[in-house]
Amino acid sequence: MKRMIALIAFLLPAIIGGIGYILDGNRAIDAFYQSVGMYFFDANTTDNNWLVEISRWLAPIMTISGIALLVKEAWNRVKDFFVSFSSDAVALYGDETLTELTKANMKHSIIAKNNEIKDVKSHILLFESEDEGIRFYMKNRKALLNREVYIKLDSIDCLQAAIDHVRFFNINEMIAREFWKTHPLTEAFTQKTVSVSLIGSGNLLKKLLYYGFLNNLYTINQKIVYHIWGACDFADVHRDFLTMNGDEVVYHTASVKEELSFVAQTDRIILAEENGSALLDELTKLTTASIFCYDSTDTFVNVFGYEKIFPFGSLFHILTAENIRTDKLQRLAKQINYEYEKNYGSLKGCALPENQEADTERLWASLSPFLKSSNLVAGDYQTIRLLVMEHRKSWEIDEEICELEHIRWCRYHLLNHWKYGSNAEGKKDKEKKLHPCLKPFSELPPEEHWKDRDTIAVLMGLA
Repeated sequence: MKRMIALIAFLLPAIIGGIGYILDGNRAIDAFYQSVGMYFFDANTTDNNWLVEISRWLAPIMTISGIALLVKEAWNRVKDFFVSFSSDAVALYGDETLTELTKANMKHSIIAKNNEIKDVKSHILLFESEDEGIRFYMKNRKALLNREVYIKLDSIDCLQAAIDHVRFFNINEMIAREFWKTHPLTEAFTQKTVSVSLIGSGNLLKKLLYYGFLNNLYTINQKIVYHIWGACDFADVHRDFLTMNGDEVVYHTASVKEELSFVAQTDRIILAEENGSALLDELTKLTTASIFCYDSTDTFVNVFGYEKIFPFGSLFHILTAENIRTDKLQRLAKQINYEYEKNYGSLKGCALPENQEADTERLWASLSPFLKSSNLVAGDYQTIRLLVMEHRKSWEIDEEICELEHIRWCRYHLLNHWKYGSNAEGKKDKEKKLHPCLKPFSELPPEEHWKDRDTIAVLMGLA
């Protein structure tokens, strides 16, 4: 679209000038010749009309602008050539806006013009739709072999996506994870009940719910009530979701406008969709609560005179190397898995390997997407766990800390359609998604308590 607009702007002086010369009685071919000449400062301007006069000034400006753009393009190509030699160079493909935003956050990055495959180590596919991104990868799979590849997803859950040697990232997921870490529900430390209103209709709301359930665990006796307007399909699937503590989930069927007075009374209001100015206007007149409004373009201007409005979800701040690659989180997750295998799994009783790093990678590669994600969300909660310990002024891994970890573990399984139960041997049944440990912490055998302690100990050592 930008290229088309630029082309039209460049040709506009020739069109205007040509019309002007024709109106002055010139033949069409002569009018065209003379209008083109104006781009090269060669214009017949003797007693011509105002259209020609406008054109003779605009045409040289377009020429100078064109030369400047060509020089800029050449300079960018030279810079990209040298950047490609950097060990951490990354090529960006796909949507123009998303690639520009990502490039601004990555020092050694190249936007692949015309999506031409670049000879660099890492490749990030930021196409407008996930189908485009996956098609592009499959088309260029041979050229991307043995490279780091990251593909943006939209509606598909990263947990369900699996292509060898490819990592997936979901922008809504990144926004949701970042939101609860940046704006934790610390009110749960002191308030008997914390009420949260979540309003929206798309995938972002569902991700906010998903990661809210996994991360908002602060005390054993907390009571967080999630009031939800929207996310109907999420409600259909998880309507009977067990929170494993005193938290509650309430799905509202009436419209938000019908229940504005109720929304205004909750402790926190989250608007998970853009263009909600009318709703914001009404809410600021009714509430004293904090209002968090989604603003992906970073253009929100608070014209409501209400101090407790907080924009979130700016793509410029979300599309960073760490958020896309999650290298730190991946390292944590891999280490959690390795320690678990060493204490309870395939490495139990074995001599320490000569190359622990290789063993860690081998074990990680053998995991299903579900188990990889399980380890990732275990590492993700560490930020909140440290907040909990700081509030308690104690770094001891006691029963309460372990119980919070168990609740988080249970919620992850329940959100992914597991239920309490076992096979004939009393063990978990992967096929039927049954697990004997999906029950209150107090009912678990002592050895299961130690597993939670071990997981937390690993994270505390690596945090």
